[in-house]
Amino acid sequence: MKSIMICFAFAILSSCTTYQNFVTVTDRTDIPEGSKEFIVNKSLSSLKDNLKTETIAYTAQEWGIETHEIMLDEGTRAVYNLYALDSATVKVVPYWGYTDKVISEAQIWGGTAATNSMSNEMRRVLYKRKELRPKRVFDYGVQLFGADKFVQ
Repeated sequence: MKSIMICFAFAILSSCTTYQNFVTVTDRTDIPEGSKEFIVNKSLSSLKDNLKTETIAYTAQEWGIETHEIMLDEGTRAVYNLYALDSATVKVVPYWGYTDKVISEAQIWGGTAATNSMSNEMRRVLYKRKELRPKRVFDYGVQLFGADKFVQ
């Protein structure tokens, strides 16, 4: 009985700890609420150089670039689609998703009903300051690429 209580206490304490961060994200307050994407006044090739400098893998598409999944922390995944609008303007559309760790922890603590709204698919970011995961993904994208205009 004592060992069961110790295991239970360990499980509760480990579930209360924060996730390990893999990248440093600067908190932004200048992004308009409800933004879905942002415009960067740089060429696509200069943004490719940013990705190479940060050692972020990407795939070239006919419309631009799609980054591979970036793990911001143990619970948040991010993908960025970069669309070349012209030779000096790029539109960046961020997507976010839960990691398998978050989904499995939610299943353990809340059952399958708690994970019905969670899935492995990536969702487009809608910037809201109170929703921490999408905000973190958007803030990291602005930090990584820069932003000259926000689109709602």
